[in-house]
Amino acid sequence: MNLIQENKKLHAKCLEHEKMKEELDLKVRQLRRELGDVQQEYDRLMVELTSLDTVKEEKHGGKLGVSDSQHV
Repeated sequence: MNLIQENKKLHAKCLEHEKMKEELDLKVRQLRRELGDVQQEYDRLMVELTSLDTVKEEKHGGKLGVSDSQHV
């Protein structure tokens, strides 16, 4: 194989790797965004759970922890 053909072959591989890198970078950004959304939902649910625990404590006059309320 002569140098020109080898150069074309390597250039094509380089372009292919650059495209894969761009696709993977996009996937990373999407997953980070999704992780942030899930973290926000988790935080919201934990606030809601804490709020429900407070209501239960007021109704029953007892103390329930977060782990206890999950078993009620």
